[in-house]
Amino acid sequence: LVDIDVNSHQSLARRKEMKRLGLSKPEEESDLYLDNTKTAGFVVRAVLDEHEMMETSSQVSGALSQASDATMMYDSSLLRNFKAWVDESKLNQHGSGYFSKGSIMKNLIGTGLEVVWFQDRHPRDIIYCICVDKKSSAITVVFLGEENVFSRVRNSAMMEHRNPIASESYDGNAEFINLRAAVSEEILRPRKDTGKTTLDEIREKVVKIVKELADGGYERYHLSMVGHSLGGGLATVVGFYLASDGRLELASA
Repeated sequence: LVDIDVNSHQSLARRKEMKRLGLSKPEEESDLYLDNTKTAGFVVRAVLDEHEMMETSSQVSGALSQASDATMMYDSSLLRNFKAWVDESKLNQHGSGYFSKGSIMKNLIGTGLEVVWFQDRHPRDIIYCICVDKKSSAITVVFLGEENVFSRVRNSAMMEHRNPIASESYDGNAEFINLRAAVSEEILRPRKDTGKTTLDEIREKVVKIVKELADGGYERYHLSMVGHSLGGGLATVVGFYLASDGRLELASA
């Protein structure tokens, strides 16, 4: 799905290599995040087109290697799930418009969201994307996360971390706090290759996006974190730490 590629580890590496080889065009060399976004509506149309193309090219699979075939099957399953969300959101033939009010797709397209960054370093890393709604000066970090009952029980241990609001004076406050290890350990642990935590990386990207918004005339911004299941836990931890960071000058969090 190259058509919906946005800022990501892989896309930045690809642009860097294209530039080194002299194969990139000037308009493709911008370092600004907001110059390389895709709207939710564009993503929906591109994914549906890809789904239809894959459905009509089943005869190609016989010539694929087992690895390529498995990759196509995986991609196809993701596209089918996306198509199901679209079908659930469609109005019946007597309705006006394409998507029904309050449906996933209607809400998604109606928000004016643009996808700015997608974390694609490795499938086993924490997966998240950062979106921007310029109309409301809102930045949203969305975390992917699925876990079953067994993983919740197995990963229920708590882990001690430094409290970002330890300097505030109120009863019960302490220098350290206990957070569930399953959602806090990985996101607050420095990486060996960069020395930064995932929280640090998200903060840096938010700061860069905020600067670009400010340069474009947008005022103070609103920051929100969302996620489901494990993603909800990650959103809670990151939201707590970023809301406690006075350097971000948030309008709300």
